[in-house]
Amino acid sequence: MKKFKLFSLVFMLLFSLTLAACKDKPEDTTDNKSETIQAALDNIDLGDLSGVLEDFTLPASDENGTTFAWTSSDETVLEIDEENNLAIVHRPEEGQDDVEVTLTVTGNIGIISESDTFTVKVLAFPEGEALKLAEAKKVLDLPLHDFDEVIEPNFVAPVKSHLYDQISITWAIVPKTDLTEPADDASDDDKAYYNNYDESVVSLGSPTNEGLSVTVNRPSNADKNVRLVATLTIVLADGVAEEQVTKEFELVVKQTPADDAGKVAEAITLLQLWGLDIVMSDITLPTTGHYDTDITWASNNTDVISISSSGDTGVVTRPNENTAVTLTATVATGSESQTKSFVAIVVGTDSTFTYRTTTTNIDNINPQFTTDAREGDMIDYMTAGLFEGDFDWAASGVSEGDFSNAAALEFNYLPTMAAEMPIDVHADDADKAGTVWQVKLRDDLRWQDDPRWADGTWTNTDPTIDVDDFMYAYKMLLDPKLLNGRASVLYSDIPVVNAETYYKQGTGYKGCDVTVETTDDAGATTTETSLDTSIVEEDCVDTKVDTDNGETARTKVDWPATFDFANVGIKKIDNLTFEFTLESAMTSWDFREQLASGITGPVHEELYEAGMNDTRTKTTYGTNVNEILAYGEFKLNSWQDDVNLYFEKNEHFIEADEYNFDFVRVDLIEDQGNRIEEFKKGRLDVVGAGGKYYPDFKDHPNIKLSPVTTTFRWATNIGERGDGNTNPMMKYDKFRQAIYYAVDREEMSATVNSPSIAQQGLLSPEYVIHYTETQSYRSTDQGKSVFDGKSPETTGYNPTLAKQLFEEAYAEAVAAGDITDGDEVYVELSMLDAESNWTSNEWVKSKIEEALDALPGGSNADKFEFKIQPYSSEALNGAVADNNFDIVFYGWTGVKFDPIALMGWVWNENFAYMHENGWTPGAWDITVDLPNYNAGKDITTETRTFNEWFEATQSGGDLYDPYPGFEEDLLNICAAMEKALIDEVIAIPLFTSVNTAAYSDRVVFENPEYHPWMGWGGMKYMYLNQSDQEIKGE
Repeated sequence: MKKFKLFSLVFMLLFSLTLAACKDKPEDTTDNKSETIQAALDNIDLGDLSGVLEDFTLPASDENGTTFAWTSSDETVLEIDEENNLAIVHRPEEGQDDVEVTLTVTGNIGIISESDTFTVKVLAFPEGEALKLAEAKKVLDLPLHDFDEVIEPNFVAPVKSHLYDQISITWAIVPKTDLTEPADDASDDDKAYYNNYDESVVSLGSPTNEGLSVTVNRPSNADKNVRLVATLTIVLADGVAEEQVTKEFELVVKQTPADDAGKVAEAITLLQLWGLDIVMSDITLPTTGHYDTDITWASNNTDVISISSSGDTGVVTRPNENTAVTLTATVATGSESQTKSFVAIVVGTDSTFTYRTTTTNIDNINPQFTTDAREGDMIDYMTAGLFEGDFDWAASGVSEGDFSNAAALEFNYLPTMAAEMPIDVHADDADKAGTVWQVKLRDDLRWQDDPRWADGTWTNTDPTIDVDDFMYAYKMLLDPKLLNGRASVLYSDIPVVNAETYYKQGTGYKGCDVTVETTDDAGATTTETSLDTSIVEEDCVDTKVDTDNGETARTKVDWPATFDFANVGIKKIDNLTFEFTLESAMTSWDFREQLASGITGPVHEELYEAGMNDTRTKTTYGTNVNEILAYGEFKLNSWQDDVNLYFEKNEHFIEADEYNFDFVRVDLIEDQGNRIEEFKKGRLDVVGAGGKYYPDFKDHPNIKLSPVTTTFRWATNIGERGDGNTNPMMKYDKFRQAIYYAVDREEMSATVNSPSIAQQGLLSPEYVIHYTETQSYRSTDQGKSVFDGKSPETTGYNPTLAKQLFEEAYAEAVAAGDITDGDEVYVELSMLDAESNWTSNEWVKSKIEEALDALPGGSNADKFEFKIQPYSSEALNGAVADNNFDIVFYGWTGVKFDPIALMGWVWNENFAYMHENGWTPGAWDITVDLPNYNAGKDITTETRTFNEWFEATQSGGDLYDPYPGFEEDLLNICAAMEKALIDEVIAIPLFTSVNTAAYSDRVVFENPEYHPWMGWGGMKYMYLNQSDQEIKGE
């Protein structure tokens, strides 16, 4: 085996040398390709685009192998028909303004591309028949190659304007008798025109729907002149002719050729081959031309296009890459011959897989600088974290890729660029545990390939990544002059010792040292001074001392004027190990989570420095394709403003084999409507399909709904209204319960509020009880128990029970004297006055009245009405602030791994976030079983108030720090709090909003279920079942 390997290596070396020796042309480098593409772009001629009235042709390729892709900045005005290489014009309506559209062409050779733009002014339809006729006259033409040398045997003249259906066209030949014979002193040209005029050289057939056939009768003795006149008539719907204009066409009909040379010349002119811009299959070649001339063909690259033995077929053998092949026709008769060449672009066969997505315009992808989520997505393609959030297959006890129970798969932050889990240096010291962490790097990390490693641009020619790359990156991330937007990751998210001091050096005021003096019961006095950063600078003076709270002094504290990075708590241990020293302890999970993105990854030092300005306040790193290097799963090949970013798989990425896409193309499309159209035309693999676009996609086979943490509800008011119109029914539990059960949430989510997920609880399926948990709280036994006895099988919809509860509440109100039997009661929904809200809430009104049997003719028709009160945005806010509502539509969102905090903040009278009125949930007593916290005790249940449970689970609370089995206890607390809110009907849950995306048929998700942490799995667990070549119809 060893000998075989040695032989193979020698053979490969010899073979490589042989190939190198046989090269007869320079290597087609990226720069050469770019120049070729740019030359092709410069040669594009689209004619006059300053006043476009009609569709026009777009070239698909040029003779040097460049293929063209076209995009429009507004496809509602200028639509690209890729299949037919057309720009389809949709003119603005009469009375509207003309529209300027940017037409962008991207020239491609392989994966190299350049772009150019054209400004197209599309004219609005004119007002008035005269202007329409003028436009139709302007664009009217005849399909002749040259009016001064007519050699076609026949042609078809149009009988209807393609601009306006109501404009008809009739044709006539001007007889010579209608011409005025030139005077003796007329010019020779005028005399020649008259003498050579002969109306017999053309004859008109009968008009059909396809047009008017015109036969050309070639003279044998001399070229002849003839004039055709087109009369354009605009006709109204009733058939009455309004106006007419005429247009004349002067033709010179050439005499038949007198010899073989003339015949060959004309045959060459009329010889055409079509469809050569994109060739994927054999080409039919004519072997006979006009005048029975013989045509033979030759190819300059028979490896790609060879000529069949019969001579009538170009046999195509597709190469790996797009290739331009010149086909030369030799037209001959007798002893005369001429040649004419055609360039065919043969599309390559390499099976590539490009994921085609979209975003809006991108300005900067420096991972340290930008805080824009869209730009962050681009950075994610090119970078990696020290750790990566992923399915933990080992902890899940299943084989990698086993998605048979996807929702239950464990999630973890696992080593990626790191070689192993971080080491807690003081793990055995309870006082210091979690304050010093060491991270060890893999020894096979490296940057993407780049010619600058070897061409002398960079002094460091080593593409490997080690601790020095990270140390430089962290120093730049915290640089006090650069003011990078992501710097807080190293002093807030990860509280690195002195990191904030280094970043904020020289910025002045830091906070206020407050001295407080206290005296205990024994009379002993204690003085303590602490920094309070919440006090603004102007209040940090002794005159603002709060003596009521024991303050004796306030002293300003400034950040130091200068500070050395060597004192920041990040240091190099060796080439593959570095250490973080923290101001406060972090768990391993928290620490890994903050190191799971490119924000805390390396930046290329020489490239970063090369882009630095003289004052070192700004770098160009990440602002164009040549100003950033990748070390993640993809590298950036091209970046064209307002067009796209094009990524290629980075073969040096440590997990490259785990990603199934060869390329990612991110089209930069600002308008969502244009994105939708691109997707429908098959040019994107994914598009956002929510909102007004959802009806078009709700039945799409590849629609993916991803829940968010927002649950929408009707907040209730059981207190007094500020306007004096207090609804006496709102205080009755059964009345509110009746409304709760009267809502058909499933139908609501499927119709008037689609797309959404019906919710009868206050917490969406996106919540998990703790960041270490995988299972959705909503799917746990505790989460499900909240709905026991509340019709969970229909998501809380129970019209029979709703009617019963309403009638019981009505009787209770009569008995209490709040209403008189026979009175009509109501619930009033306050809403924002918007068309979509009317659509939704008119449906709600009908459904609730139906459930309570209060529609006309129902038993409660005279006893209940669902009222809708519309407001402007400002008025609605005022009504809610003054408690002038019965129920009002609101939504809250929270941190997905702390649902208890959401409830504790939102439904708590101690805070300003609660929209509900008249409620005091913070004081409710709630009993919860804590089998793990109270393990070993006779009684494991505890009773605390709603607010106390909330505070106990937050930082500083007795249930905040993890302990064995704490997750179960937290689930019990969360369920008990939510159940208390639902039982009282403090709010009426309706639905959870979702992020909605539609995917093309070729996108396959390995993960069949939505996962609370991993969603649908992400790019690592997706693949394409059709190659780029297959979707192009190969």
